[in-house]
Amino acid sequence: MKKLIINADGFGFTFGNNRAIFEVAKAGSITSISVNTNFPAVNDLKTFSDLFPNISIGVHLNPVVGKPVLDTKKIPSLLDTKSEFWGDLFPEKLRNGHIKLNELYDELTAQVEIVLNMGINVTHLDSHQNQHLRPGFFPTFLRIAKETGIRCMRTHRHYICAECENRRLEAAKYYISHVKTAALHIYTRSLMQKAKRRGMRMADRLLSVGHATGAKKTSINVWMRMFKNIPSGISEVYCHPAYPDNTLRMYADYVDERTKEREVLLSPQFKTLIVHSGVNLIGFNDI
Repeated sequence: MKKLIINADGFGFTFGNNRAIFEVAKAGSITSISVNTNFPAVNDLKTFSDLFPNISIGVHLNPVVGKPVLDTKKIPSLLDTKSEFWGDLFPEKLRNGHIKLNELYDELTAQVEIVLNMGINVTHLDSHQNQHLRPGFFPTFLRIAKETGIRCMRTHRHYICAECENRRLEAAKYYISHVKTAALHIYTRSLMQKAKRRGMRMADRLLSVGHATGAKKTSINVWMRMFKNIPSGISEVYCHPAYPDNTLRMYADYVDERTKEREVLLSPQFKTLIVHSGVNLIGFNDI
């Protein structure tokens, strides 16, 4: 049986994100969301949870952009001179040992607890910009999952060229000509195996588009081809519907495309695709 999790990232990041995610949830276009908890828009989450109890809710761990949820004095290594996260400098600060892992653990645990303290079940974890996949971060990520009792996570077993007609051939050609990406995907698959040994549950694959063709999820035709190529088992795909606003433009590079993603997810064609695809939509709470 073909099963698919459609996860909307970025709830709580901005009120424009929230507005769009409320709309696509009402339309039945998503089955799951991931929440940034260190921005004021997270306060809409309880309302969302009450309105859509069947949509799984995860935490989008974020030590990268915006302000922390903890007192800044408790986590100085995570913050710049404006008492905000390091942004694009985060990977370098992590790599050179500037980031204190105990402070990273404390801040991100506090981010999870914001949702738990709302009385909401957290079904899964992932992270902003997938930064948790970095060598210094991943053990902390697994520790947070274990100690907060969260048993599911986003997979990073990439299923590239999901939109391609001859997917296997195009994926092979891409990896041959992009050795660094191939090595990275081998590395992330090894991390998923490690996580599974620690008891984490996840989808069988992450549907990825654009590697060979430059395609984006801003096109209904890309979604149609992707649905056509979904194999048996559990697949996951994430999306970023939004009404772009000043907060999003301040902290994100992927901005205007989110409008088009929202329009695709709300289109009659997308609804028809879901009904007639033969794919069973599920959430993380169904894994």
